[in-house]
Amino acid sequence: MFGTLTALPRMVRRSCLSAICTGIRTAGLILISSPFHTPAAAARPLFGVMLHAAEGSFISHRQSWTSRITLKPFIRLADGKGAVEMRNSPYFECHSLADGIYVLEAKRAWGAMSNAGVIDMGTYTLVWDTFNTPAAGADLRLAAEELTGKPVRYVLNSHWHGDHVRGNQHFKDAVIVSTTRTRALMLSRQQEWLSRMSALLPQLERDIADLRRGAADGAEAGKDTQLEMLEDLKRSIMELEITPAALTFESALHLYGGRRMASFISVGAGHTECDAVLYLPEESILFTADLTPVGNHPLLVDGNPASWLEALDRLETYGAQRIVPGHGLVADGAAVHVTRTYIRELTEYSRIPADAREEKMPDQYAGWAAAENYTRNLTWLREREKGSQSERID
Repeated sequence: MFGTLTALPRMVRRSCLSAICTGIRTAGLILISSPFHTPAAAARPLFGVMLHAAEGSFISHRQSWTSRITLKPFIRLADGKGAVEMRNSPYFECHSLADGIYVLEAKRAWGAMSNAGVIDMGTYTLVWDTFNTPAAGADLRLAAEELTGKPVRYVLNSHWHGDHVRGNQHFKDAVIVSTTRTRALMLSRQQEWLSRMSALLPQLERDIADLRRGAADGAEAGKDTQLEMLEDLKRSIMELEITPAALTFESALHLYGGRRMASFISVGAGHTECDAVLYLPEESILFTADLTPVGNHPLLVDGNPASWLEALDRLETYGAQRIVPGHGLVADGAAVHVTRTYIRELTEYSRIPADAREEKMPDQYAGWAAAENYTRNLTWLREREKGSQSERID
């Protein structure tokens, strides 16, 4: 999103960056840059289409793990169970992981922003995380019911960051579930975020008006996309209803359906003070949210690196063949190792004296999305280390 924002007029850029940056800790992992931004997708209209699991059409990380569901009119699903009509959302793309298990991948820098999951449990539907905005959450609700043909009974929130919970309000008739700590953090931090963002609405409206005038004059290319982004932000602030979990747990919650079993497991502190994962043992699929971002810089500043490493060790014991991250493409089990290496290397690097270290980002991370997180993580780790040293001296 940096590229998008730098093309904005100065006042627009200031308002938008302030709105986003002041909410960045509350909002979650990727708020300024995202691997999912595709301007063409932003302009795609919504219309009724049929889903087709295109044979031989795959996305991959190391291996081809997901079957791409191509949105085409009047085409039947490849499993032969009949046509499923679905909205072509501007926020996400659907990919089939296995029969009745789907990942909904975010595809642009605002709206969804993180990945969600839909699981057909047999007699009901299970939803994993709900995206960053109410609008994306509404599309998720439609997609979940259209993919499975069954009502959504449970919605699971992996952690409190906004890009995983702000679509909750469209699932009020389902049971929303999280850890007890995640519920408390969501209530406090999301209300803080909403208050800060609401205060920015007058400036945001002025910036939108300026952009509309500029777009009408044809003065700058790309203003339609910029305008859509700001209008989406405004709509999200005005429509958001903070909707926390109605059911909480401490350690694990096992859900059973006629088709499969799913385990919702707390791994404690990691990316945040309390993170949870969703494990489908029969299919060897693990939804990890932001504990193992793929091709994205993790965000360390709301969590605990030492506990995060312990959580990753625990995840590795599941031996999952497929990892579904909160950001990035579906991966194999190596995603756990990659995240562990990143955290260890940055922690060690942050302890090197300033006059002896090179500030250049290591090549192995240079191509990752959310690059601003690298500097942010290092700064936070260094400040944290200074605090620890001060406590030891005292």
